[in-house]
Amino acid sequence: MDAIETISLEQHENIIDAWVKEKDAVMIYWHHFLKVWDYLLACDEEIINGEMIKLANLIRIGMIVNVRMGLVVDVKGTQLYPVEFEFKDKLCPAYFVVAKRGLIDHLHMTPYFFRSEDKRHEFYNFIHEHS
Repeated sequence: MDAIETISLEQHENIIDAWVKEKDAVMIYWHHFLKVWDYLLACDEEIINGEMIKLANLIRIGMIVNVRMGLVVDVKGTQLYPVEFEFKDKLCPAYFVVAKRGLIDHLHMTPYFFRSEDKRHEFYNFIHEHS
């Protein structure tokens, strides 16, 4: 396992909390290639749109096999609203830890966290309309 995957819940939450409070991130997600939590800001609208198109394309070609809106995840008092993606042949132990529910399903899902339900719905609807 990679180093980030073996760290504690507190370390994962500290990273996410910093993106929320210090960077004012509007979208936080697990980056499988880098094995880190990453974030985008409101001013990154073009990058966010590109990410949505990329995810919709991955659904079309079968690299993403399931998409759903997940249950709210509390990270140090901040409510985050996930869209969960199941990537073919990828696990996300970081989400399993951060979700704090002990559900095996969370190992298979990669979250894209949003700070509001409205932003999550916009993202989810775009993905479904374009995949």
